Amino acid sequence: MVSYYLMYRTTGGRKRTYTIGKHGSPWTPETARQEARRILVEVAKGGDPAGDKLAGRRAITVTELCRQYLTDVVAGRLLTRRKIAKKESTLISDRGRITRHIIPLLGRMPVKAVTHDDVEAFMHDVAAGITAIREKTKPRGLSIVRGGRGV
Repeated sequence: MVSYYLMYRTTGGRKRTYTIGKHGSPWTPETARQEARRILVEVAKGGDPAGDKLAGRRAITVTELCRQYLTDVVAGRLLTRRKIAKKESTLISDRGRITRHIIPLLGRMPVKAVTHDDVEAFMHDVAAGITAIREKTKPRGLSIVRGGRGV
């Protein structure tokens, strides 16, 4: 399979390889050359398209942020407004809301990509009961997640 690549150096002297695309629709030799020229203009202005693409792939997701939050709370690194550690009951509520509401609805999104509209839609979905579930927790345990406005 033939692909079109562009090799360039950043303003810092770092070698980069940028994949333009595979041969075929829409990439012909001429369209690939035009795209390479456009990218080289961006590089000349100080940009780094390959570095930006890599940073986008490595961006932290909402799931990773939530897990980081839970580990920091358990370790005692996050304090309340009164400068004390969170109570165990609050941590249980936080853990439940994160695992049953936040991660299923927003978990795969990069944190940088979450907008005000996404948060609004999330709140409406939880209030409408989109994340409602009956889940077996242990041999005689049952967790009934309803959602609702209070959550």
